[in-house]
Amino acid sequence: MIFQSQEAEMSMAEMSWEIRGVQVVLPDRLIPNGIIRTRGERIVFVGEADGAEDGAAAENGVSGGDLPEEAWSADGASSSAEERPRVIDARALGPDLVAIPGMIDLHVHGADGADVMDGTPEALRMIARALLREGTTAFCATTMSASEERLVRALRNVAASFDAAPASAASAFSSQGGAQADGRAPEAIEQAGDRAPEAIEQAGDRAAEAGAALLGVHLEGPFLHPARAGAHPVEALRAPALAAFRRLNEAAGGRIRLITMAPELPGALELIPELVREGVVVSVGHTDADYETVVAAADRGARHITHVFNAMRPLHHRAPGALGAALVDDRLTVELIADGVHVHPALFRLVFRAKGTERVVLITDGIRAKGRPDGVYELGGREVTVRCGRATLADGTLAGSVLRMNEALKHLVDAGIPLVEAVRAATLNPARALGLDGERGALLPGRLADVVLLDASFAVRMVWVRGRLAHIREEEAGKEAEKDGAAGKRRSLFVPLRSPLTER
Repeated sequence: MIFQSQEAEMSMAEMSWEIRGVQVVLPDRLIPNGIIRTRGERIVFVGEADGAEDGAAAENGVSGGDLPEEAWSADGASSSAEERPRVIDARALGPDLVAIPGMIDLHVHGADGADVMDGTPEALRMIARALLREGTTAFCATTMSASEERLVRALRNVAASFDAAPASAASAFSSQGGAQADGRAPEAIEQAGDRAPEAIEQAGDRAAEAGAALLGVHLEGPFLHPARAGAHPVEALRAPALAAFRRLNEAAGGRIRLITMAPELPGALELIPELVREGVVVSVGHTDADYETVVAAADRGARHITHVFNAMRPLHHRAPGALGAALVDDRLTVELIADGVHVHPALFRLVFRAKGTERVVLITDGIRAKGRPDGVYELGGREVTVRCGRATLADGTLAGSVLRMNEALKHLVDAGIPLVEAVRAATLNPARALGLDGERGALLPGRLADVVLLDASFAVRMVWVRGRLAHIREEEAGKEAEKDGAAGKRRSLFVPLRSPLTER
């Protein structure tokens, strides 16, 4: 078995990585030739590669975090053999690779044939694994409007997934096999020698058993307006009530983090402060509310807007409605589905100009068809037809999306949004919306080591979750490994030549 080695038995909490040869996206700038170092679950250094090599890390980088100052020597080497980092030279994957924080999707119903409403552990694992492949390292399991019985079943399944996962796991499901595979993937490559490209593929397949971290629940429905139900079944909608919410949150083990609701419904404005007191982020969505009602909701504590432009009144110069409030009220963060289907790309720029760099949250609103071929799928008990990137009900109503987060990021940049701002919308802003920005959403010392490498086409090449190599996209076994002269030596993404793991 290629995953056996003494090194592999080392506690993953002690594993360290050094990622070189990448452009590093920080919350406010880009480091053109950057280096990232991690130890265990945390980032310990981010800075310019030249500075790290010549001992000027303190001047050129941002250092700190959990790693003691004396643990790194002047040349960046660890002070003990057990703590020496595995070094990756990302330039072997191609030019212009970019390192970004793991993306966070606050609004995703499903992927790869599975849906949160399936209510099974396997469905959540399938979604988590699929999201990892698009660079999403954390997500909110998003529900559909349904009977209370069906909602309770789905929410209990989420709660059980949290209860089953060890606190130190890279994801909510690593106890199901992912952690061991992603931890041993590098050793598999190291042992393979001349077969390194093949081993990279095999290790990547095993690593993909790990998944994105489950942050909690986004309860989308049932407190929605029937006139703006979208793909939600109208018969499942109901008026907001604190008792109903508490029953659902109890089923979820208290893990409802975000709720979409229509503030114009009877009792909604009175419910908002109660939800805020219980630690839930209130989002206005699937609403027919006017401008004044949405402002009143913000006055009472609402701080988020569900998929801006969609399932709300269109903008009118004499009746701005929910959309007008979403764009001009600085208390409100807006979700954006940047697929060119839900929102025209020209309006991406409008949203960023109106909301600034800190109040746009990129989402996918992904459904089970994401990652699957065109065809007919199920959402909320209704048939959805997916064709050419568009998911619709029989009457043409949009029904979620098949958008991947890395694609959404590319669409923003293609529309003229600067890379740093686009990345922030997919990382730091969603983390901040849930109050998790001290842990996630930025490549800064002390933050969780959720790192994604993207190539120039925004394809996801490698993913770390909590410092563990969780995904490798290496179909280019002969593509990645450039032949070096007549000797036919292969250039590995790990350093030095043909040796995938190097301890400095």
